Amino acid sequence: MSRNIHPTAVVAPDAQLGENVRIGAFTIVHPGVRLGSGAVVGSHVSLGEPVARPEGDAPPELVIGNRATIRTGSVLYAGSRFGTDLQVGHHATLRAGCEAGDSVRIGTNASLEGELRIGNFVCVHTNAHLSMGTAIGSYVWIFPFVVFTNDSAPPGDRLTGSAVDDYAVVATGTVLLPGVHVQRHAVVGAHSVVRENIPEGMFATGDPAKVVAPARYLRDRDSGSALYPWPNRFRRGMPWEAEGYERWLGAQPAPSGAGGS
Repeated sequence: MSRNIHPTAVVAPDAQLGENVRIGAFTIVHPGVRLGSGAVVGSHVSLGEPVARPEGDAPPELVIGNRATIRTGSVLYAGSRFGTDLQVGHHATLRAGCEAGDSVRIGTNASLEGELRIGNFVCVHTNAHLSMGTAIGSYVWIFPFVVFTNDSAPPGDRLTGSAVDDYAVVATGTVLLPGVHVQRHAVVGAHSVVRENIPEGMFATGDPAKVVAPARYLRDRDSGSALYPWPNRFRRGMPWEAEGYERWLGAQPAPSGAGGS
């Protein structure tokens, strides 16, 4: 079994490391970590950062799937689970209770405050803040400096997270207030404040964010072609990269419940 662990790294005896793992200088792998094969972990990373628990209880697991890349200075707390092909930027904080699917990308300085859910192929960009209770579907784009809130009368104990459904796009600098729901294929313009739900397939912008038009009406300035739904024009890193979205979608099992592509 091939591993490359820097001599200054500290790896707990009960940590489970897959094959071909690389761990950088001064990184700590705490008890209860399960790190998949092919992972690359930078320097000064903390995997399985301890959380408060009753005395005598074993630490909750941190599970990270195969082929993860976790960059310098990031902290991933115990009690979370991530799928395959996770990518984490520099100095990100991922607290306990995160449940994420495959091919999730978390940007530099992003903060995931725990007890939240993320689907597959989600991109959370630099300096985004996801509060506790956030629920994000699959194929969602969260751009830099987006803030999800959960406390309608801070400081308070009644926390209500926001939800963003599959294929939605939330542009730079947007704030989502507690309990709002951005539905499938919706697009939220930059620096918006989302106070009410955004219906499926609609473009909303402003403070407060108001629905302007169906997102499919948004056009490229040069070609005049439709920009949304974005999967029709964007393939890089997506499961439909080789064959195109429509063909890929046609091969997928029918989703449960209502909602088109």
